[in-house]
Amino acid sequence: MSKPKTPASPKVAKDLLSSFLETLHQGFETDTNLETSAGVAFDYGRYGTFILRRAVHRNHAYVKAMKEKVLPYLEARGEVAEGEEDQRANQLMAEIYTDTVIVGLKTADGVSIPYNDDAKEGLVRLFLAAPDLFTKIQSDASDAANFRKKRTEAEAKN
Repeated sequence: MSKPKTPASPKVAKDLLSSFLETLHQGFETDTNLETSAGVAFDYGRYGTFILRRAVHRNHAYVKAMKEKVLPYLEARGEVAEGEEDQRANQLMAEIYTDTVIVGLKTADGVSIPYNDDAKEGLVRLFLAAPDLFTKIQSDASDAANFRKKRTEAEAKN
């Protein structure tokens, strides 16, 4: 028969908890600069490369645009039948992303494209015509894993 384990002392337990929490924090910590300023490059094959900030509370421009554009629209619009597509909401989201999340573009060949009002207008049209691409961009811009410090540090070494 095995002996019952002796409980750890309060100090050992506290140290173990502290170490555990610090490891979790480091594993999930994101890079604020990438989230709110520089962005991360995402390759979308034939559509090219998009440099994205994170669509999250730290991106103050994104939050402000959501509050100023989308919330009033949704409140005024009322209920939409399930399965019914809301083109105006889709357009507002595309405009918000082009203004606050996307910070740069490159062709599939890696050539930088000036990111100006013409590019933004073109992207809004593209996102409305290719909703699967826009959904993928929204997913990538929302995923904390894409903006974690560990991931970006490892990529920088390669």
